[in-house]
Amino acid sequence: MFPPIAIYLIRTGEETGQLGQMLLLIAKNYETDLNEMIDRATGLISPIMLIFMALIVGFIIMAIAGPIMQGGQAFGLEGA
Repeated sequence: MFPPIAIYLIRTGEETGQLGQMLLLIAKNYETDLNEMIDRATGLISPIMLIFMALIVGFIIMAIAGPIMQGGQAFGLEGA
């Protein structure tokens, strides 16, 4: 369940009487890894959300402009 480095640090901490310090070191490593994963996820989510919002705005524009264009064509206004 634990990575080999964590097991090694726990074993070393037990042997040297520094278990508390080793557990803090393991916790800091896990925290650093978690922060890196969060940064990567945030970096991916931002562009995806931007594209998603652009698509929504595009659909709204088409929903408004489409009927206006069709109405203009019904009255013979080709340039509308």
